[in-house]
Amino acid sequence: MRGLKAVPPVAAPVALVTAASKGMGAACARELAARGYRVSLLARSAGVEALARELGGGATRGSVESAADLERYEAIRAATPSARYGRAEEIAKTVAFLLSADAGYVTGQSIRTDRGIMRSV
Repeated sequence: MRGLKAVPPVAAPVALVTAASKGMGAACARELAARGYRVSLLARSAGVEALARELGGGATRGSVESAADLERYEAIRAATPSARYGRAEEIAKTVAFLLSADAGYVTGQSIRTDRGIMRSV
């Protein structure tokens, strides 16, 4: 298979870890709620700038290093319904809410901060 690059299969492991994390989070929330603890999960996506840097070589269109990086950057951005990357500050605000008294009744939830990239039914 000359000229073809092997693409590591990532969908199955990611799905496995996601399901396991959600199950463990829900179980911990049930077990710890009586003691006054809250457990929630924050599920970030590839729409976050820092992760985009890891995947595509740059978080801004002007900082990508090659045509392949630019193509990957644009594909991730275009897959987001808002057509933009999330910022670390936006994720931090979600974490701040979960840690605040305003989220006192929130437990056992998996909160996605992905601007709709992982839509569910």
